[in-house]
Amino acid sequence: RAASEEAEQWRQELADREKASDELRQEAEERQRRLEEDTSRLREDLAKAKAAEVEASKDADSSAAAGEAYRSLGDEHERLRRSLGEVKDSEAQASALAEQRHREKEELEETCRGLRQDLDSVRGLEAKAVAEVAQLTEQGGRLKEECDQRSEQLATMAAAEAKLKELTEELEARCEGLREESEHLRERLGHAQGLES
Repeated sequence: RAASEEAEQWRQELADREKASDELRQEAEERQRRLEEDTSRLREDLAKAKAAEVEASKDADSSAAAGEAYRSLGDEHERLRRSLGEVKDSEAQASALAEQRHREKEELEETCRGLRQDLDSVRGLEAKAVAEVAQLTEQGGRLKEECDQRSEQLATMAAAEAKLKELTEELEARCEGLREESEHLRERLGHAQGLES
């Protein structure tokens, strides 16, 4: 029973670890998807900013307002470039996280394989224990039958002993009677011999 409880505990731990691994993998996939969406959007914005920058550079000399717009677009371009760098950093972090999760998954799978082997061993021990219990139960049944037979034999011997004791007492009583009768006959014989003399 203790082995079954330990095996059930291992199975529950294995299920919990597999569930945690699936949740972590889903989280990493979701973060990767969001990062890819943000990267795609920022790249589109950067392309638009570059196109606007080209257009603004063509008209930059036409008016001071165009120059101001050009500077604003340059600032926006720089901001987008920084944002793109941040996205790349986030992508690198997500990639490192995904690699870490992959290693953890492999370690978890290795642990699960070891637990499955241990569980198989426990099941083998359980089967062996059940077989031994059945064998011991069978031996116990045979021993009980032998004990019952011995008890019957002892009861028979006790009855025979009692009967023998009864017969012995009866024989002793008869012997005593014969000794008394012999003594009486010897007395009569002595008396008869005295008369003959």
